[in-house]
Amino acid sequence: NAGNNRLLFGLWILAQLGYFAYSYYVLINTAALSFFSSVIGQGLPIARASANIINLNCALILFTVCRNLISALRTTMLNRFVLLDSHIAFHVAIAWAIVFWGYVHAVAHYVNYLNVEHALLAQGVTAKSLAFDSGPGITGQVVTVALFLMVTSAVAVVRRKHFEMFWFTHHLYIVFFAGLLMHGAFCFIKSDGSGDGVGRCRGGPQFWKWWIFSGGAFLIEKLIRECRGRQQTHISKVIQHPSRVVEIQIKKPSITTKAGQYILISCPSIALHEWHPFTLTSSPHEKFISIHIRVVGDWTTRFAQRLGCSFPGDKDAEEGGRPAWTGTMPVVLVDGPYGSASEDVFDYEVAVLVGAGIGVTPFGKFC
Repeated sequence: NAGNNRLLFGLWILAQLGYFAYSYYVLINTAALSFFSSVIGQGLPIARASANIINLNCALILFTVCRNLISALRTTMLNRFVLLDSHIAFHVAIAWAIVFWGYVHAVAHYVNYLNVEHALLAQGVTAKSLAFDSGPGITGQVVTVALFLMVTSAVAVVRRKHFEMFWFTHHLYIVFFAGLLMHGAFCFIKSDGSGDGVGRCRGGPQFWKWWIFSGGAFLIEKLIRECRGRQQTHISKVIQHPSRVVEIQIKKPSITTKAGQYILISCPSIALHEWHPFTLTSSPHEKFISIHIRVVGDWTTRFAQRLGCSFPGDKDAEEGGRPAWTGTMPVVLVDGPYGSASEDVFDYEVAVLVGAGIGVTPFGKFC
């Protein structure tokens, strides 16, 4: 069904272009904005039309990280037509679309600020004051900086080397969405006519109408993770393997798994609210769940040391020190399980499993 994904991706692009053209046409032909259009010109419809596309994509992007919703949809007929396991790839594509339309929106408004300055300079209105002192300007700057930091820290070369920077910087989504919710609430665009009533405000706060469903689903997702992660869980066994691999066996009575699924694990004593995905390497009939972790990064190194493991070449080993072992296993939080493409392996007569290094380990549960 990769072909279906390409079709849906193409339809998504066409939907954006079509919605932009429709919004532009409506705004350029709105008689009630004739005065504002005479001052600003083409910048007004371009800025508003691109803002509509930003609202659309910001609503969609949250659905792509609702793992419980996606896992539920994998059990429906929709999974036959949509490659739901590509949700992160779609998340990245939507993010870049937000960057593009955000650039269009920002440039259009900077042109608008200059045009307003030329028209109202005698009244003391300047482009600088509109960009940095007005409500839309301040919230726009905050949203742009938050988006820039999230996107640049999420680039693969940065994310792989500095995962924690990516993880915590990505939580600027709180600032990003808060800014968007306020951005259109300052009545910057007013229709022609007299009076100062709310009816003169064109657009007004619109983002909440797009965000309410995806934002609600995302908040429910977070609540489920916090509740499920705090159910009774304890590490029953730790096995240190060669090649810097650690096997962790965990007992969690409330969890029910299938072959091919994965979990999210957090160790609050190492990093509070930081979750990492790992494929389950245990079979569903076993009384525990297990994961195999290759110790390569900061978090995995600290986690292995917290479990009492020590590998040749570690800084602690070279200095003759001991890992951060306290004599007791750390508290871990486990969320999931979640579905993945390998969960469908038993739906076919023949399956080809391709993996290398630690990627071979999860295949044991299929045997």
